[in-house]
Amino acid sequence: MQARQPQVVAVGGGKGGVGKSLLAANLGIFLATLNKKVIVVDLSLGAPNLHLFCGVPRPTRSLAEALIPGGAPLAELAVSTPVTGMRLIGGAADPAWVADLDLVAAQEILVAVRELPCDWVVLDLAGGMSAVVLEFFLGADVGVVAAVPDPTSVELMHRFLGAAFQHRLRQHGLGELADRHSAPRGGIVGPLEIYLDAVEQDEPHLAHLRGAILGFAPQLVINSARSKHDMELGRAITSVGHRRLGVPIGYLGHLEYDEAVWASTRRRRPLLVEHPEARITKCIEKVTRNLLAVRPPHLTGELLPSDSHYDLLEVAPTASFEDIRRANRRIRDVYGAESIAIAGLYDPASLEAVHRRLDLAYTTLMDAAKRKEYDSELYPRASRCRPRRRRPRSRSIRRCASSARPRSRCGRRCRSWDREPSTAGRCCGRSARPPASSCASCRSARRSAWATWPRSRPNTGPSCRRRSMSAASWSSTPASSACRRCA
Repeated sequence: MQARQPQVVAVGGGKGGVGKSLLAANLGIFLATLNKKVIVVDLSLGAPNLHLFCGVPRPTRSLAEALIPGGAPLAELAVSTPVTGMRLIGGAADPAWVADLDLVAAQEILVAVRELPCDWVVLDLAGGMSAVVLEFFLGADVGVVAAVPDPTSVELMHRFLGAAFQHRLRQHGLGELADRHSAPRGGIVGPLEIYLDAVEQDEPHLAHLRGAILGFAPQLVINSARSKHDMELGRAITSVGHRRLGVPIGYLGHLEYDEAVWASTRRRRPLLVEHPEARITKCIEKVTRNLLAVRPPHLTGELLPSDSHYDLLEVAPTASFEDIRRANRRIRDVYGAESIAIAGLYDPASLEAVHRRLDLAYTTLMDAAKRKEYDSELYPRASRCRPRRRRPRSRSIRRCASSARPRSRCGRRCRSWDREPSTAGRCCGRSARPPASSCASCRSARRSAWATWPRSRPNTGPSCRRRSMSAASWSSTPASSACRRCA
């Protein structure tokens, strides 16, 4: 029976020092606490430091042993860590030539990673956009991108995603499309722009390109979040990335800035082991559980982002004017000239066009007449639906003379009415509850008398404390002698 292949997670990013090794090590630690067999691999070739975050000061085996001809299998290079269930394949003793690894050797490492005897494999990648790093990132089941709330980090993260998608096109045999948009002064073009150009040129591989875009679904983690604005940055980046790049970026969560990180690193101890009650520990738990919930992307979804006013402001069609005002303020912050979320995505002319489009959406939805006209154009079928007419209630119900409502307080109609002249207009007493009293002096008496009131007698009622009336004298007493509401 063939063993089940492990789930591979690659942690990368466009910039160094954003917490990739910290995230990779603690993802493996928390997965191990969930009774998973985990192996973390240090693929930061030339600059390995994952062993320090795993609590292994100096690994006895190194990744380079598997790269030489006739070397040891990758599974034999895994060393134990202080965390039960997690092992490490480090690179602290790698020679300098490991940094110049080619694509063939990188593909062989990925094949060996799939054969490791474990449930999860976490790859810690180097910073940058080299072909080897992109090969490792795209070869994993889930690619996680780490960034910090800083314009340089977010801009390089966007460049990393663009370079990774172009590398994906070459893997799918669409290298011609990638090379067409790789001019020296053109920068790194996003997937959406490549798709729109292919539609305009009527490319024969359009369906293949569409599948390549929808299958590219990286996950984002924001590290070192200090403020509420930093904590909301991840969702802003995913929204902007989908609208500008056409990439369905997932958001796993954020890691709060915590002094426990450098304290545990200085002592060469795992963060989750050294500080299990720290704030960042709770954030890592949320990120890991969101990672466990990640599913393969759907290849039949919508590729082009919606251009409706509601989707631009990210509000529901049933939103109130106050909801639209709040959404407009938030979108203005996201697409502001100094916003971190759009770093490296828009030039001044493109950003001005986005602002004009947002102004049109806001002014239209805040005007009731314009909004109604826009809704009729956006939802033509709903505007043709006639409102359902309510059937009028029957007015053939006889009412008690002493009550203005055809129902008693219990909600049930009286089924029969006393027709005798002496008790004309009074309820027969067959309803589920007698008429409620409005005078405070007789309310308690009526409630206590209800338990002994014979429901089978149609012409009797409870006694009143103001006027001690028996069931026999109830029918002969005029209606004006008792209080008006309880008579």
